[in-house]
Amino acid sequence: MTFLCEKAFYDVFQKTLTLERAQVVNGGQTIRALHRALEKRKLKSDVIVPARAITSSGHKDFANDVAVNQNNQNQVGTGFLRSNDQRVVQLDHALASLGWLLERREGELTSLTDTERVALERRIGHHLDGRIIRLKDGAQAYTATFYGQPEIAKKNVKKIFLSVEDGGYYERIFSGDMTAEKIVIAHDLKQRLDDFVKRFTAIRRKAQASTNLKTVYEPILGEPLAQKHSDVMHQVIPQCSLFICGTIYRELARLIRERAPERLASVV
Repeated sequence: MTFLCEKAFYDVFQKTLTLERAQVVNGGQTIRALHRALEKRKLKSDVIVPARAITSSGHKDFANDVAVNQNNQNQVGTGFLRSNDQRVVQLDHALASLGWLLERREGELTSLTDTERVALERRIGHHLDGRIIRLKDGAQAYTATFYGQPEIAKKNVKKIFLSVEDGGYYERIFSGDMTAEKIVIAHDLKQRLDDFVKRFTAIRRKAQASTNLKTVYEPILGEPLAQKHSDVMHQVIPQCSLFICGTIYRELARLIRERAPERLASVV
């Protein structure tokens, strides 16, 4: 296992290692397996796991390089590197107060124990089903709607989490304008649009043998769109979901510009 931390202290006599502001950059699954075995009292006393601690001494660039280069099992995205950033942690707490759980690291909730699941549900006051927002998905939805840049959300997701000095937009997107309420609204809009795309895709499969696409698409798209664009809709909609998300939000914002952001949810 590899830990990245700002400082590390090893006590030779006690044989203990203390890490300051540590995060796991390799070996998360191993730690989870050890924890489960310990909880079930199945962890044998002779189990030895090699561990390495790398200190960054507060150097951000060095820390990012370590996080990427030390993980050889799974691709590490820029969202992972921001998962412990103060802005993301604050967003996590704010969402929890609204009854939502932010999955800060992709896949971290896929193998929860019953005890872990209960603890998280108590934290947000709801069952987890339908109350989880993945950091990447939430950031994409927010960028396409409230930040007004669907092209970045769709084609340059990495730049959402890159700092401005590195050519990204992180400080501009995760700014004081971002609130938990807006994230929930953007996520809800994206979820609804994703459901629409799934329904459209199912209809498209059935339409492959049809010679009259207008008739097939009219029930879901409406007569004007089906009449004018039925020949290209099957190519456009699945590829442009975030662009459509941004467009829909822009129209909503135009219609209810007078309302506070938290009231948008009822309209969406």
